[in-house]
Amino acid sequence: MKKENLIDAFWSESKKLEKRYEMQGVSRGTPLDLEKYHGLCGCQVPWFLKNAENSSEMRSFFLISTFIDQIMYTHCYGIYCMFRKSFRYPKLWSHFWGGCDHPSFFVQRKYYGDRELDWEYTEMVFKTLISDTKNWFYKIEFPEDYGKRRYQYFLSKFISELVDPSWWLESKKLFDAKKRLLKLVLEEEDLSYTPHKLL
Repeated sequence: MKKENLIDAFWSESKKLEKRYEMQGVSRGTPLDLEKYHGLCGCQVPWFLKNAENSSEMRSFFLISTFIDQIMYTHCYGIYCMFRKSFRYPKLWSHFWGGCDHPSFFVQRKYYGDRELDWEYTEMVFKTLISDTKNWFYKIEFPEDYGKRRYQYFLSKFISELVDPSWWLESKKLFDAKKRLLKLVLEEEDLSYTPHKLL
C-alpha cells in the first residue's frame, strides 16, 4: 500500500461521483466540486461514501488523512504549504461554522448507524500515512535535525488531539475509536506509555 495510490484513488473516485451528484439533483445549492474546495462539506460525505465504489476503504482513508492534515495545518503551519505539495489530502469542511469538521465525524453513529469502521484496513492506512509523514519530516535537513524535531512535535500534537475530550463527542463508540487510534500511534512509534493512562 502506498500513500500516492490512496490519494490518487480518492481523487479519481471523486471525479466519477461529481457528475453523478449533479445528475441526481442532490446538490441543493452546494456543488460537489472537490477540486475547487479541496475536499467535501460534512453534509456531502454520507452521500459520497454511500455511492463510492469502495466505500469502506474511502471512509478509513478520509478519517486518517483528514486527521493528519488538520494537525499539520493547525500546529505546523509554517511548513504546511510544503506538506500539501506531497500530501494532497481531502479537506472535511463544516457545513455550519465554516472551518473544518473533526475527523471523529467518520465514526459517529448518526451518520453510519451500526456500520463499524473497517479497523483492519484503517490500521493499514494509518501505518502507510504516518510512515510517509515521518519520512517526509526526516528529509527536512536544515537546520540540523529540524525535521526530526518537528516530527516529534507533530506526534505529540497527534496524541494530544486524540486524548482531548473537547474535540470528541464522548460516547462509547467514539471513546473506543480514539483508543484504537491512540494504540496504533503508540505501537507504530514504540512509545512506552499505554492508552489507558492517557484517556
